[in-house]
Amino acid sequence: MKNITVYHYSNKKITSGKISPRYFGLNYFTLRDRNACIIPRVYFFTDTDNIEYVFKSAKYCYIAEIPEAQICYEYPKYPGDIYAVIRAARKDGYTALAYDNIIVSFKPVKILKTDVNRP
Repeated sequence: MKNITVYHYSNKKITSGKISPRYFGLNYFTLRDRNACIIPRVYFFTDTDNIEYVFKSAKYCYIAEIPEAQICYEYPKYPGDIYAVIRAARKDGYTALAYDNIIVSFKPVKILKTDVNRP
């Protein structure tokens, strides 16, 4: 089974060894997303050269892998109702959703490596 390497950026040190959707909506970056759809999730990038500007100064870059078979690629863009898209992906047995350069995971993901004091 092929794994996809993903990158999660944060200024917070994660000591649990996993990046968890449990904290979704508790920071500035995901609060608006939470208002659009309350289903907890974690955002990852697949390309470190193509991340949103606000994350370029993050203190930590957490590197993880998600099995490709668990990622739903059927919804390349959120077609309006993100809640319906996430529910459909979860109903089909996926634990993550891909669009553009972003993977959204609905389950905790194990951290393989941490890069500190980047940018």
